Amino acid sequence: MTNDKSLFPDSKIKKESAVDKLCDAIRTLILDGTWRTGEKIPTEHELADTFGLNRMTIRAALQRLNALGILETRVGDGTYVTHFNFTDLISDVSDFYTSSDLVKDAAVFRQIVEGGSYRLMIDNHTPEELDKLRRISKELSDTLDMRISLRTHGNSEPAELIDHAYRLIFLFHEQLFQMTHNKLLYYAHAVSKDAVCQALFESGERRFVVFLKNGKYANLKYHEKILAAIEAKDYAACRSALSTYVSLETKF
Repeated sequence: MTNDKSLFPDSKIKKESAVDKLCDAIRTLILDGTWRTGEKIPTEHELADTFGLNRMTIRAALQRLNALGILETRVGDGTYVTHFNFTDLISDVSDFYTSSDLVKDAAVFRQIVEGGSYRLMIDNHTPEELDKLRRISKELSDTLDMRISLRTHGNSEPAELIDHAYRLIFLFHEQLFQMTHNKLLYYAHAVSKDAVCQALFESGERRFVVFLKNGKYANLKYHEKILAAIEAKDYAACRSALSTYVSLETKF
């Protein structure tokens, strides 16, 4: 009988710690609705009695689930089931996967993922979501007009105004993905957001100066073209507006 271990690459029995098992048990209680969002869960002492574990193990499991954004422990109050926010969680670790190479890939990602999502945005959005997109677009246009006015009159821009403009750009695209009503696309946007934001910021100011010098203010407001195309339910126009902008972005 052969004893070649290479024939059984997955044959080792994996030991699961008590903390791992407790985390799985708590996650199950949340997922099956036993413990609902916003609800206070039993105390450490009660959990120790229920699961037959020591307080140190209970505390370690709660800390892990706190770190994942599944639970929230409030000092002097207790531990509550939180509303899980994938975007916040992925932003907390984005520094570990965002790299210069990833930033270079941002333009291609936008062409494929955002460009391919416009039909869902057009077909699935609610009137309230479109109104929100209009409000973001209007505020972004007004902010860009303020920037243009300051620059053309030789005045310096407050850093807060520049930051606000980029924040609105990011909110505009986040709202677009919200309008798809597709969680996987929204999560894909969340994972890519920091790399896309970094790419936009790195090229954005150089592009702003060039367009301002040439008087091509419309090129700074491509979001208005995307909004108009969505309102007209014109999928091709949406893709065209994005494609034009991304191609300009890669030149800077």
